[in-house]
Amino acid sequence: MKHNFQHKMKTFTCSVNKIVLGLGLASLCTVLQAQEVYTNGFEGIETGLANDSVIKGDWSSRYAKGPDEGRVTITNSGVSGKAARILYPAGGNQSSRSGATWETDIQVSADELYMAYWVKFDADFQFVKGGKLPGLAGSTSFPYGDNDFTTRLMWREEGKLEFYLHGFKLNNEEGSEPYRVFWDDFGEHARVIPGQWHHIEIRQRLNTPGMRNGRLQGWLDGVLMIDDSSNSGVRDGGQSSTKINQLYFSTFFGGSSAPASQWQPTQDVYATFDDFIVSTQRIGMGGSIPDPSPDPDPIPDPIPDPDPIDETPDEGANGTCVPVDVVNSKIEINLGSANCIEFSRDLSERRLAVWDSDLANACDFRGSLSAANGSGALVVPDNYEATQSVSGRLFNVVNASGNSCRLMKIRAW
Repeated sequence: MKHNFQHKMKTFTCSVNKIVLGLGLASLCTVLQAQEVYTNGFEGIETGLANDSVIKGDWSSRYAKGPDEGRVTITNSGVSGKAARILYPAGGNQSSRSGATWETDIQVSADELYMAYWVKFDADFQFVKGGKLPGLAGSTSFPYGDNDFTTRLMWREEGKLEFYLHGFKLNNEEGSEPYRVFWDDFGEHARVIPGQWHHIEIRQRLNTPGMRNGRLQGWLDGVLMIDDSSNSGVRDGGQSSTKINQLYFSTFFGGSSAPASQWQPTQDVYATFDDFIVSTQRIGMGGSIPDPSPDPDPIPDPIPDPDPIDETPDEGANGTCVPVDVVNSKIEINLGSANCIEFSRDLSERRLAVWDSDLANACDFRGSLSAANGSGALVVPDNYEATQSVSGRLFNVVNASGNSCRLMKIRAW
């Protein structure tokens, strides 16, 4: 059984406690470390290019992709000590031609775990349409268990973050897979900035099989940015043996949708990763586990919307509008020849979100939605934008110059 307790800051903290305060606190350090399921900061690997064999041995993995191709270099430029610098070659996407991937046996099977790590994208990093970032994964057993799922992150245009789930019969109200959860619950879409170290922490609690009561949370630099409790389940009915049992180091450009050039950097780019921790409790940016606070679960059901639905039809300056219900779910729409959207309720003090359609891989709407009988607008320059600063029911839709896509996903709630 191999557990890597290599997180430098935590080791230092416990050592100081033992020396300065005596052996009486040794048991406290033992308790804190016992909450850590797995840690690895690349300290056990020599600097320079790493190969598959070294990574598989140090990370308790059945396979590795990327090291033998020269895309993993161990450096001394980590947050603390060593780190892994990952190459994403120009013109490459998918895991065979970009980044690095391996799965780590964390030697536990759990219904709920936390995971944290540090990442820094080089100052000249090109995010283009997006790419994968490490997360958790699981199945009935490691490494060849049935009913497997992965809960990774993605960066998108301009470094925006999202959860990206492939699951065993994903159990969410939209019924789609892969399932994406944007890091935007608190009014601003979380994003990473090139040239800066960022701390990412995630929490996953699997749903009761057959129910939608799982939970996904994400913290960027210690700030809670996403808390999803209604659509994050990954276990179908009767699948209680599916557990979280892997750390999934997975980072590459892609996306498989056409055209591939949307996912490919035009030059070699790099990101550096350090100090991975998997724990049964919150981890925090310092690497130490804070005192647990009461879990606010269960989250109460939303209060029913008291607003009456106005059935009076609206018609914009460009003719009949595409109707959209104000409900907490994503809706695929095709504007066709219509140039406006009519919502079932006024959007005052509500949220409006628009992102790329799943119906046509090469069709990405870029443009704006502007209130025609209220105030405010939502500009959509990339794959996802949201706002809480609009009002009205009728919105005129204008494509950006050179964009003719009339498909989009939309949610107003």
